Amino acid sequence: MIGSVFGAALSAQGQQVPVEVVHPFASGDAHGLILFFLVLATLISTLVVQAVLLARAAGARAATWLGVNAVWAVLAGAAGVGGATWIANGYDTAALIPMGALVALTAFAAGAFVTGFTRLLGPAGLGLSALVIILLDLISSGGPAGGTILPDVYRWMSPWMPAGQLNSALRGTLYFGGEGVAFPVLVISAWLAVGLVLVIISGFVRRPVAESAVAPAA
Repeated sequence: MIGSVFGAALSAQGQQVPVEVVHPFASGDAHGLILFFLVLATLISTLVVQAVLLARAAGARAATWLGVNAVWAVLAGAAGVGGATWIANGYDTAALIPMGALVALTAFAAGAFVTGFTRLLGPAGLGLSALVIILLDLISSGGPAGGTILPDVYRWMSPWMPAGQLNSALRGTLYFGGEGVAFPVLVISAWLAVGLVLVIISGFVRRPVAESAVAPAA
């Protein structure tokens, strides 16, 4: 993707850029775009799960919300990687389980982050965290091309956002034998930790809706 963009730009100026293919893309993914769409689908679908939880289980305990998030994360990892593999017409089978684990970790981290804000602030928290995920996280990832060509603010944020790090980790796992995966896992785990802290705080500053509904009137 990047080679094509810069190669075309330099070719227009009469210059040639030699490109060495270290690992060819799958036959059904000629430009290596499917991994980013897997990242996109993971984050957007996780937001949808949080919206359903707010609509259908607003009064449930935090443990219930986290349990749903955990189940969803496992499903997202399995279904997401399985679907991407099918669309791409086959990935390296040795990389599928690590890729599924990365997707599951990110889905759980994003889910915990959104859950924390939603339980603290209600619908406003869901909206605020959705803005963080979409306007900051996804945009700062730079899409399939990465964050290096983004404006300064987004380029500065990119290394600390889960979308770009998941994309990088998936590429490292699939194409480079797991190289460069440690830092993305650390960043995504930090987001998970922040989300869990927010969920814990919400238990002290907010009573579940169900409890409030049955509380005796003053």
